[in-house]
This record gives sequence, structure tokens and C-alpha cells, in this order.
Amino acid sequence: MAKAAAEPASLVTVPGTGGPADRSGDSRPVIEVRHLTKRYGPVLAVDDLSFTVAAGQVTGFLGPNGSGKSTTMITWPGSPPPTRYRGLASMRFSASSAWRARPAAGPGELSLGMGQRLGIAAALLGDPAVLIFDEPVNGLDPEGILWVRKLLQSLAAEGRTVLVSSHLMSEMALTADHLIIIGRGRLLATGTVAEFIERSEGHHVHAQSPDADALAGLLRQQGATVTADGPEGLSITGLESRDVGITAAHAALTLYELTTQRASLEDAFMELTHEHGEYRAPTPVQAVD
Repeated sequence: MAKAAAEPASLVTVPGTGGPADRSGDSRPVIEVRHLTKRYGPVLAVDDLSFTVAAGQVTGFLGPNGSGKSTTMITWPGSPPPTRYRGLASMRFSASSAWRARPAAGPGELSLGMGQRLGIAAALLGDPAVLIFDEPVNGLDPEGILWVRKLLQSLAAEGRTVLVSSHLMSEMALTADHLIIIGRGRLLATGTVAEFIERSEGHHVHAQSPDADALAGLLRQQGATVTADGPEGLSITGLESRDVGITAAHAALTLYELTTQRASLEDAFMELTHEHGEYRAPTPVQAVD
């Protein structure tokens, strides 16, 4: 592979990246990436990427394989070197014993899950203000996953900046406060988990009513997209169930059922990144009799 060559880019870190977390209540972004571009020979791995990561919350950094997540995390220009770890006896011990943290069945060696815990513990030795985790729950059992989730959230609650890259959408839905999603090296979306799911086509309101036609007309006047879902059913996007219920009540229309159908984070992620993945599943071919 050709040697990587970075194009003009900028990274600004504010304040506290070299020492203990800033707990003064400063709400400014701690990591700010602007116009980051990275090539590996002819391959454009990161394409004019810009985003911010704020302190005091867990930010999920998501994208399909080949989207440029790892390249972004290891090539941020201006990232301060981990100089605070030099001279720490505990770090020297960790380094000298790191060979035991590989997965193996032999006695005296740590499992993959315990190795993950050791790596996280080593990262916290310098009391850093900014923490970046790449697949931190890999190899952990359910108890270990819950431990990592609570740890990340507690670190963010202390005012630290916590960035987590993971492929486990169900875990990100429970852990992250904010999401940054990239595909083919470009920014696709940012926002809270709830906002991201609500923008998905899978998020809609389902209504059952003998007055479906009349209700549909009123909802469309409010800007909603309404499609028939059975003889008395409606699928509604653009309005929440509360709005649909109020509209029906004001018009004295009968409702048999009114529910919010929520997409999962995985559904929303797949919908957004379907055309941006390195590999895509082929569309099934239906057999013809």
C-alpha cells in the first residue's frame, strides 16, 4: 500500500487536552475537526471531514466498514502526544505485562475480555480529559458490557470528552448521547440518538379509524405524509401521535388505535449508510414460477 499523505487539514483541541478533565463547566467543544482529508495513494479515505465533539457527553462515532473511522482517529493533525504518561511506574508495569493481555487458553494469561478491561484501565492512568475508545466492548460478556457502558457515562458526567467508535448499534443506542456518522470518508449526519431515529423512515405513527379518509385529509393539510395501511389503517410521518390524536378529537373522528412505531438505531443506521458501505448485500432475486 502506498504511503499515506495528508492533505491540508486542521484540528483544534480546547481546553484541558493535556491534563485532568476540565470540570469548570466550560461548554465549548473539546475536539473540533475542520476539513480533514487523507489519501492512501489514489484512495481518498477521508474527504473534507468536519465535526465537533463536546465535553460532558458520550459521542458515538459510527460508520460502515471502510468509512474512514479508524483513519480519522489516527491521523488527526495537531493531536497532542501522550507525554503525561512518561515516567509513570504504573504505565511501565502495564507495558511490560501487555503480552499477557492477548486471548489465549494457557494459564496465567488474560482473556480477551480481561485484556479489554486492562487496556481501558491503562488509558485512565493519566487522568485524561479526552478519551477515545475503539470497540471497547469487544470480547466482553453482558456484565462487562454493562460495566463499560456505565464507566463511559460516568466519565462524561465528570466533564470529560468521550468518543466511542463501535459497530454495535444496540449498545450505542444505550450508551451514546450524541452521534457522528460518516460514510466513505464524508460526514452523513450528526445529532442525538433520538433525533437520528426520528428522521428514519421506520419512525412513524400508526392509526386505525373508521374515519381514515377524513383523518388522512386533515393530517395532510398539516404537512404530514399519510399512506393507507389496510382498509382502516394509516401510516403517518411528519407528525407525532399526540398531534394525530388532537386532530382527530377536534374533528370528532373515532380512533380505534394510535401508536408510535419507532425504528431502532440499527434500522436508521442501515437506511442512512446503505449506499455508503464498502460492501453491500445484493438484492435478493425472486424466483419466477
